Amino acid sequence: MLYLFAASYPEAAPLIRRGGWRKRSGRSAFLQFQDREGKLLLSLSGSGQIAAASAVSSVLSSEGVSCGDFLLSFGSARRLGSFRGEGMRGSLRSPERERESGFFLLNKLVNLDSGRSFYPDMLYDLPFPECTGFSGERFYAGEESGISEDALFDRESAAIYEAGSYYLSPDRMLFLRLLQEDAGEEQRNALFTEQEPVLSSLIGQLQGLSEELRSRAALFSEEEEAEIGKLSAALHCSLSMDGRLRQLLLYQKLSGEDWREYWNALYRLGELPCRDKKEGKRILERALSF
Repeated sequence: MLYLFAASYPEAAPLIRRGGWRKRSGRSAFLQFQDREGKLLLSLSGSGQIAAASAVSSVLSSEGVSCGDFLLSFGSARRLGSFRGEGMRGSLRSPERERESGFFLLNKLVNLDSGRSFYPDMLYDLPFPECTGFSGERFYAGEESGISEDALFDRESAAIYEAGSYYLSPDRMLFLRLLQEDAGEEQRNALFTEQEPVLSSLIGQLQGLSEELRSRAALFSEEEEAEIGKLSAALHCSLSMDGRLRQLLLYQKLSGEDWREYWNALYRLGELPCRDKKEGKRILERALSF
């Protein structure tokens, strides 16, 4: 499943119209739209950190996650610090590439209220310039922010990452923001309509990646599946924990690592099996942070 999150309907309306997505009723407190194949679910969270985190937690916990799932957060953002749209990182940051899309891919998220920073894993070759995204309930303009790096500001991205990280690994969450400077409703609608083909193309790419990851997950042998089941039981995994564990093991396998080596060491140290789910969650979080 590809989980899409946007704060408002106008940001998503061009996608909804283009894809012919249907309104989904009765299964969530949030306004949702789904494609005909049932492989994509768009949820509109409303504005702000609490609304965004609540939407992500509600949707992912009720729907469940699997090894091929992605979260794509998209929306608008404002200029912060000395942002000029320059100095972008990566090999795809040519002027020609930057003109193809007004979207920026956030490679670092900072919660201004808590001071915590988060780093989505940039494992996929995507044609977007990258920058840092700052989030908070209050917007700090110009020099008041004290931020000198090129950056964008929105209210939701860090909260979405924090909530999503309970269900998905950092490489399965992507954050796109369209720079808008005090745009009125009509101008905002026009900007997102103009950028709809870019988002539609990315969605198609992510759906292809999702299918590829599912097929690769099937590469686990019956013996490995049995070991994974025992490991999940040893960690007292809930459904969401099991999904994150499988994502981690798949990542390790695709990276050429021997995923058994790390976990067997924990057995030898007596850390596995765990006493309860709380201890298992702590060990899983530690493994995910490596």
